[in-house]
Amino acid sequence: YRRQRQMCIRDSVIIVGQNPSNVENSGSIKRLWKWTQSWGLENWTFINCSDDVGQKYTIDYERLKEASTYDKVIALGNVASDALKKVGVDHFKMPHPSGLNRQLNDKSFEESKVKECYNYLQ
Repeated sequence: YRRQRQMCIRDSVIIVGQNPSNVENSGSIKRLWKWTQSWGLENWTFINCSDDVGQKYTIDYERLKEASTYDKVIALGNVASDALKKVGVDHFKMPHPSGLNRQLNDKSFEESKVKECYNYLQ
């Protein structure tokens, strides 16, 4: 029963990013895949705050409101977290998975955030 219950929760997870990268198969995507595997996520949804590639973008707040229909919401970085707060969606904030994120140079920091998020998903 417990396993079935966990799978139901995990099947209703959405991950919210900032905006698309202009680099195909970027390091951010690779790191995100590694995280989702460590969390045991098999089925999850992904959206960005914006469809605009690059540094200038417009956040689609109406789309973000749909994240509230999911059991668990994970924000990748400050932009996604702040946008979700603005539309009133509770979420867990992960650091942005970009290789430019200096926080992730500290492997113990990354491991602790991955573990915290795993616990959030349970």
